[in-house]
Amino acid sequence: MIRERAAIAIARRKDASVDALVKLLESKDLHTRLGACRAIALLKGKASPAVPALRAALQDKDYWLRISATEALAAIDRTAMAALPGLLEKITGSPTPEDPRGMEQRFISSVIFGQMLKNSLDGVDRELLYQAGRVSRKNDESRACGVISSVYRVLFYQQIEPLLPSIYQAVVESAPSGEMFADGVRIEGLQVLTRHRIEEGIQACVDYARNHPRQVSV
Repeated sequence: MIRERAAIAIARRKDASVDALVKLLESKDLHTRLGACRAIALLKGKASPAVPALRAALQDKDYWLRISATEALAAIDRTAMAALPGLLEKITGSPTPEDPRGMEQRFISSVIFGQMLKNSLDGVDRELLYQAGRVSRKNDESRACGVISSVYRVLFYQQIEPLLPSIYQAVVESAPSGEMFADGVRIEGLQVLTRHRIEEGIQACVDYARNHPRQVSV
């Protein structure tokens, strides 16, 4: 909380020094580096000179720092999109012993699909995008599975076709945790299946209507 308030105070200053924050990113103290990431995120486009240092932080051994650096990159303007391929590759990996439930994948997926790719997929490597989407779907938390649904609306049929099996699976099979977020990805998936007249979507809609009669609007 103290770091958050300090970051807010720094971002309000007209003379806030991005160079000073970049220098803090090189500190040996983890908490200092986390605070620097937060301040950079609040500075948004003004902090574009910090992109190289943030990309370097993505390789740090501490996964929470990697997550914080990702959030800061997403808050900056389009210059931070250069980091996107590396971020997509990062979430295609399997959970590690120190992160068995894929928390890093969960947070980074939310940043990528919820912020960086929310409005446009211009210049994005489609194969890498599809691979990241399929892997995110396997996360055992419903919100993590559902974040990719934010890009469904900006994909044409030919673009979304490779993801249809994963989209259908997300509709018929809920993630084991995060039940309160499960309906979001299911409804988004049903809308995709009905929009593109996918035959399997008929039975999926019927089954969903039987189990969730108050929430059907597709």
